[in-house]
Amino acid sequence: MVAYDPEWAEWFAAEVARLRAALVPWLAPEGVEHVGSTAVPGLKAKPIVDMVAAVRSLNEAREGFSALEALGYRHRPHRPEAHFFVRDGYGVHLTEPDSDLLRERVAFRDALRASAALRAEYAAWKDAHFVGGERNYNADKGPLVQRVLAERGVPLKPDDERLEPAALERRRR
Repeated sequence: MVAYDPEWAEWFAAEVARLRAALVPWLAPEGVEHVGSTAVPGLKAKPIVDMVAAVRSLNEAREGFSALEALGYRHRPHRPEAHFFVRDGYGVHLTEPDSDLLRERVAFRDALRASAALRAEYAAWKDAHFVGGERNYNADKGPLVQRVLAERGVPLKPDDERLEPAALERRRR
């Protein structure tokens, strides 16, 4: 966990240009969103730029896997409604524009951007909970995320209903 770095916005801009070029045949008009803590000015974060790319068809987007692999991304199971790829410092979900994942990530980001009090609460939560490694951090933040999303009318399904079995197992380890 590190202090906010204004260069994260530049990292996103550079990476989204690479992603758009590679995924142009599959991208939906909604494009690519910068989500997660690195997308929230002033918020400390793991220095990983999280992105969600809206694609016209999840099935057709499979054709773009080799383009992502050529950029250094590796596929990792996560949710049935998305294809998730990671590389050092970056993560990108490919998902359709009406997906729960896109709605959840954008709503949580926007809530944090809009409220200094919520940013302070989340930063304090991170200070208190990022002690046992990423597994504990991710497992523990569910109630906070669920509360924030519920306040914005965005339901969050339990992990066992929204995650792929391999991702659920990784979260439990």
